[in-house]
Amino acid sequence: MQILMVIPQYPFPVAGGAERQAHELARTLVRKGHSVQVLSTAFDPTQSAEETIDGVQVSRVPWIEERGQRFVRLPAHMLRILFRIRSQIDVVHLHNLSSFCAFVGALAKLAGIPVVTKLPNFGIH
Repeated sequence: MQILMVIPQYPFPVAGGAERQAHELARTLVRKGHSVQVLSTAFDPTQSAEETIDGVQVSRVPWIEERGQRFVRLPAHMLRILFRIRSQIDVVHLHNLSSFCAFVGALAKLAGIPVVTKLPNFGIH
């Protein structure tokens, strides 16, 4: 299966809970023979736009600090990547409910690609 995981910040250097879970899941799926690509942002200047981490292909769109510009330019970057890899995807796995993930999920649904969303959990829930 060819899986596109979507999470706003993908390791490395992030070591938060959702990011760590996404990375562990991606690595495990690769070990089980699946193809995993991750769509994330380049939130750190040392990150490259394309790289492979533990067998997981990572594509990063530039992070834009100014909110208004981000909501105009970020979707164009994501659309470009999705258009390029759409024939390589069987399912899109969204790792949270951010606007970043919501936009990719909506595009995937429009393209007829199944979407799975991991709902975050915190506190007593």
